[in-house]
Formats: sequence, C-alpha cells, structure tokens
Amino acid sequence: MSKKRLSKALFVIVLFAVAKTSIGQFNETIRTGRPGQSIGAYTIGEGVLQFQTGYNRNSVAEKSLFGLTTLENTYDNVLRYGFLERVEVSLGTAYLFRKINGSGIKVENSGLSKFSVGGRINLIEEKNFLPAFCVQTNVSVPIFKNKLYSDLYAPKFLFSIVKGLTNNLSFNANVILIYESFNFENSSQRYITNFGFAITDNFSVFAEYYLDVVGGTYNHQVDGGGALLITDDFQIDFSAGKNLNTDLGNSWFFDTGFSFRFINK
Repeated sequence: MSKKRLSKALFVIVLFAVAKTSIGQFNETIRTGRPGQSIGAYTIGEGVLQFQTGYNRNSVAEKSLFGLTTLENTYDNVLRYGFLERVEVSLGTAYLFRKINGSGIKVENSGLSKFSVGGRINLIEEKNFLPAFCVQTNVSVPIFKNKLYSDLYAPKFLFSIVKGLTNNLSFNANVILIYESFNFENSSQRYITNFGFAITDNFSVFAEYYLDVVGGTYNHQVDGGGALLITDDFQIDFSAGKNLNTDLGNSWFFDTGFSFRFINK
C-alpha cells in the first residue's frame, strides 16, 4: 500500500469510528497511558478531563570514536478530554534538559522538545476472544524554535490491542509509525508487547519488550514497573528499563509520575 493510500485508509477508519460511538468507555477507576511504553486500547469516557505527568531520566553511552555520553531529564505532560464516549482529544508537551559529554565535547541545552495535538478512537471493545482495538494519532506542531524542536508538522499513528488473559493478567500490543513530516517519508517504527498483572485491586505491575526501527537500525529494549491506585481518580507510577543490543552502546532510564482525572457526568 502506498503512503497516500495509507493516509486515506486511516482517515476512513476515523470517520467510521466517529459514527459508532454509542458504547460506553468510562471506567470506575482511572485509565492512564502510564507507566511504560505501551498505551491501552480504551478512551477515558465522555466528559472526563484527565492529566498525566511524569519525570524521565535517560542515559545513553555510545560506542563511538568520541565516546559520547548523553544524559536527558524530561518532564512530560498530557492533557486528555473525553469528547465522546469512544473519542477523546489530547494535548501533549515535554520540556527537556540535555547534556552531551565526550572526548573534547561538552554540550548543554534545554527547552520545549514536544508540543503535540491529537486524539484517539476506540473501534472495538473486548468481547470473548476479540481484543479491544483503538487508533490514535498525534501531530507535533512547530510553534517553538530551538535546537531540540523540529520545525515540521510531524504525524504519529498508533494502533493498540488489549486482551485479558486471566482475571489478573492482560496483554497489550502497540504498533507506532512516526514520520518527520506530512510527506510520509523518513519514518521510524516502534513495536511493543506488554504483559500486565494486577497483584491487588490497587497495585499492578508490568513487563514489556519493545523494538525501535530507525533507518535500518534495530534497537531492542525492555522495561518494567508498577502503578498504585490511591483513589479511583488518582494514580502514581514508576518504571525503569534498558537496551539489550549493547553493540550500539548502553542506555537505561528511570521514570516516575502520576495521573488524575475530573469527571463531569
């Protein structure tokens, strides 16, 4: 399928889903895209306003002539609103502090590294052997100019499925397509598999494997963590992970954050 046909197919899917928004998505406890790399297949529900924020510390030691080490501290925020029961819109921002050190090299910069708008639509709810399925799209908007921020409108498409395996164990998979601009060239992909396990009604853990494909380079990574539900509308979380193919260098990260929602029903 050509890139133009792919974009048209995605548009048709969105129109189809908007026409089928009668089944409820609201959950008694908060559904959040944190922690971890994967994102679930449900929306937050009509009239729900949800905020998610986190701090991420990422270190990358490259195997190169200059032996570069990059340390990044990122503060990430997402605001979500349930426009309809199965349709939501979102706004995302990220502020990045970056330090690069190497043989005779020292670079420090900081600034807004992401400003995006988007939304998600749940197409299928889980039933019997059928997993839940959703489509999400975000567009990075070039409203700021700095060394950390692209000056192009950059679209991203995410496809997610979720399937309960037992009363406590669930499976989540994502396919993510990221483009540098709307010419749909120079894409990168991320593939994620996630297993989540509810230890109690309020505490759950997860483990996941994900693969980044960028310009013919394959970066295999793993992470894991947990989430604690303080109330039905407030959750805190943590996670950590590292890369597996150390021939590209060594990288690790630690992430922690929280999510809360306001319900207008």
